[in-house]
Amino acid sequence: MPGPKAPFPRRKVAVLHPSKSQHAGASQQAAKPLQPAIGASVKKSESKEPITLAQFLKVVQVADSGGMAKALVREGRATVNGEPEDRPGRKLAKDDVVEIDGKTFTVDR
Repeated sequence: MPGPKAPFPRRKVAVLHPSKSQHAGASQQAAKPLQPAIGASVKKSESKEPITLAQFLKVVQVADSGGMAKALVREGRATVNGEPEDRPGRKLAKDDVVEIDGKTFTVDR
């Protein structure tokens, strides 16, 4: 007697394996650089989108993680343009001056 019916119909999937001849020639061919796919996301450092204070602290390596960056800001240890800032999501603009724990940084994008 057959088992219980599957909730979804089973689909046949073809698994393609490269032939041995493709493996042999692979080591002799020069590797081609990969091109980004159409619509691929751009790295944060290359985009013109504003960066948040917490993201900025990660970029300048003041914080090792996003959680650590948020905690530093919420503790009141950061200033933006001389004003105390406790919002990790604060958007920074080009030429904003960020100071945290005696270190000063300028936003360059």
